[in-house]
Amino acid sequence: MRTFGLVVNRHLAAPVVRPVVEEMLARLDPAGVRLVMLGNGADLALPVEAATDAERVEMVIALGGDGTVLSAARWAAPREVPVLGIRMGRLGFLSEVEPSGISTALGKCLCGDYVLEPRAMLEAAIIRETGRVEAGVALNDLVITKGTLLRPVSTEVRVNDEPVASFLGDGVILATPTGSTAYSLSAGGPILTPDVQGIIITPLCAHSIVARTVVVGPNNVVRVTLLSARKGAILVLDGQESHNLAHGEAVVARQAARPALLIRLRPWSFFEVLRERLEKRGS
Repeated sequence: MRTFGLVVNRHLAAPVVRPVVEEMLARLDPAGVRLVMLGNGADLALPVEAATDAERVEMVIALGGDGTVLSAARWAAPREVPVLGIRMGRLGFLSEVEPSGISTALGKCLCGDYVLEPRAMLEAAIIRETGRVEAGVALNDLVITKGTLLRPVSTEVRVNDEPVASFLGDGVILATPTGSTAYSLSAGGPILTPDVQGIIITPLCAHSIVARTVVVGPNNVVRVTLLSARKGAILVLDGQESHNLAHGEAVVARQAARPALLIRLRPWSFFEVLRERLEKRGS
């Protein structure tokens, strides 16, 4: 039996989510496809069983918004599983299917009538005194930033072990082209189209008028070391997962070996979505 995975934004109200999931089941069950829940969806009391560790998932359905797609991609990309985004809110860059089009979208997925759009991921490791700790992967960005007491942090950025710059401020953002329209953009970084290959290094509120974003090629290794962080700092993956950092520790990032695979059911215009998003930001 074929198996599809489901990731749901747990902040959505159960009465909103349940009819959508029931429509999915009505389309998938007759086709002999089992739907299983990935992650924590128990609070919504949906009629979907939790996936087991041995589950072989063919496709992941992300029900929510771009944040839900980010969460699904971090699970799916290392497993080379494609992700279909169902948009349950405002316009996004990653999720394209409206709830009203779910039955049609699933029909296309069942017969393979779609294309896969690869999106580069970043992988991060933390270098501690006790050794190297794998932190995970991110589709949008890795953010090294100040801790809960909001004290500035001093960081040194190296590319392939060559010094690039040191920054005193709120931290450093390492973003993918996909993440160029997220936090990095708010911090003054450039917009890159998804087909551009590279890693964006954006200082975050640096205490300098000459601090600028740098974009390096996809084969480079970026190392951000905490030169001074008296009250600690954190590494945040896609704004959703965090790891504590201490003075002297470093984050090493590179492009992940496997990209996220987004399912596209129709021609999609990055610039059309970009225009609409920027117009909303400016309103």
